[in-house]
Amino acid sequence: MPSKLELPRVQDGCCCCSLESCSYVQGYFVLLYNVAAAILSILGAYQAAARSSEREESRDWAVIVYSAMASFSILAAFSTVAFLRGIFKKQPGLLVYYIKSLGVHLLLTAFTMVWAFSDPSPRFPLLIHDFLKLIFFSYLLVCANSLYKEMLDHHTSVTNSELEAECHRTPTAPSGPPPPYGKA
Repeated sequence: MPSKLELPRVQDGCCCCSLESCSYVQGYFVLLYNVAAAILSILGAYQAAARSSEREESRDWAVIVYSAMASFSILAAFSTVAFLRGIFKKQPGLLVYYIKSLGVHLLLTAFTMVWAFSDPSPRFPLLIHDFLKLIFFSYLLVCANSLYKEMLDHHTSVTNSELEAECHRTPTAPSGPPPPYGKA
C-alpha cells in the first residue's frame, strides 16, 4: 500500500517535446490566461457595482465574487511568473507556488461546475467550458508536477554526488617550497 498519494508523472510534454519546453509554453499560456481573467473579473466587478438593481444584496454578492476572482487571478499570475523563473534558473522550489495555484484553480472550477449543475437556469455552456477547463488544467498540473519532481531528483542527485566526492577526497600536502615566513 502506498504511503502517500502522488500525481502521475509524464516523461514528455505535449506534442512530443521535452517536459521543460512544454512547461515554458504552458507557463506563458497560463500567464496570459490569468492576466485576461483578472482584467475581465475587474470589469465584471465594475459592471456589477454600476448595475442598479432592486436586489442590492445580489449586486453586492456579484461584486464580491468578481473581486475574489480578480484577486486569485493576480496571485496566480505571480505564481506563474515564479514558475517560469524556476524553470529558467533550474530552481524547483519556485515551481511549488504554481502547482498549488493550479490545484486551487481546479477546486474552484469543480465548485463552479457543481453550482452550474445544481442551478435551475440553463448553464450548459458553462458546464461544457468548465469540464474542458478541468481536463486541460489537470494535464497542466501533471506536467508541472512531473517537471518539479524531475528537477528535484536531478538537484538532489547533483547535491548527493558533490557530497560524496567531497567525503572521498583525500587531503594532499601542498607541493613546492614553503612560503617565506616573516617577509612581506
